[in-house]
Amino acid sequence: MNSLRVTGNEIRYPEQQTATTTGAKANEAWCGLACKTKNIQQHKQIPRVTYVLTTVYSLSTPARSIHSNSSNPKDKLRRIAVSPGTIICQQLVQEGTYGRIYSGILHHPLGETRDVLIKTVVDGASLSQVAYLLSEGSTLCGISHPNILFPVAAVTELSGPPKVAYPLAAKGNLKLYLQSCREIGIQNSQLSTRQLVEFGLQVARGISYLHSLGVLHKDIATRNCVLDIELNVRVCDNALSRDVFPSDYHCLGDNENRPVKWMALETLEKKFFTASSDIWSLGVLLWELATLAAMPFEEVDCFELSAYLRDGYRLAQPVNCPDEFRWANII
Repeated sequence: MNSLRVTGNEIRYPEQQTATTTGAKANEAWCGLACKTKNIQQHKQIPRVTYVLTTVYSLSTPARSIHSNSSNPKDKLRRIAVSPGTIICQQLVQEGTYGRIYSGILHHPLGETRDVLIKTVVDGASLSQVAYLLSEGSTLCGISHPNILFPVAAVTELSGPPKVAYPLAAKGNLKLYLQSCREIGIQNSQLSTRQLVEFGLQVARGISYLHSLGVLHKDIATRNCVLDIELNVRVCDNALSRDVFPSDYHCLGDNENRPVKWMALETLEKKFFTASSDIWSLGVLLWELATLAAMPFEEVDCFELSAYLRDGYRLAQPVNCPDEFRWANII
């Protein structure tokens, strides 16, 4: 088992080289390391990477799915709608200013119950806060894949706060799990480099499947992934993430909080999303895995990040990241 050291350093790459950033390359890079957990090596300077752009989506365009012809979040969630008393909140897991995430119970009509994760808002939440929950909570509705966490039930009636229920992931949020491993020491956590590589592979598989359906995630990060009891990763939507992870989101002067440190240059500058910008965010997630959920570009002001990236700066290959990882092909 390899020991992991956390680093948040960044370097400037003096050379420029064009490369295509694709999910296949990210997946290939992970596979190349899956059976190699050698000793840690120092990072090296790597050339700058640019994108080959694909289908363009504006910031305001919801991710679309072939599973639904409706762009109305309530229409998507109506297919899994249940009565308010069917979803029971029990233990508070995370909370923000207006959002609450609970573990709880989903009652089936035949009397069976199921453990679930529940996203909801407090009484008195604004209409825009409710709209965010329903819109973001419906993004992955109807999409079934081993590495996707999709909603299984929802309450959308106006008689009370809306609720969106998901299969319960026993190990919880991936970002919080990684940070807890950093706090207790990687050796005590029994988390190996091989396991981190497997986490990355599973996220890549989930994102690849979303893209095959024409769905863009737009907010790929460890905070939007969960772990089950067997340490399998499932990518989830970003409902309530702005509220429960406020330090990961920033406003660039337009009253919209965005995951700036995870966003590709074209998204920051031109405000559109592509499959390539999703893969950029995946690359930042891989860096999060290697650093046990450190903050990317921690010393860079959000308003200066576009210029920082345009000038050729990138996240450095973490010191605990073996050369076989082929970091230059990922970010």
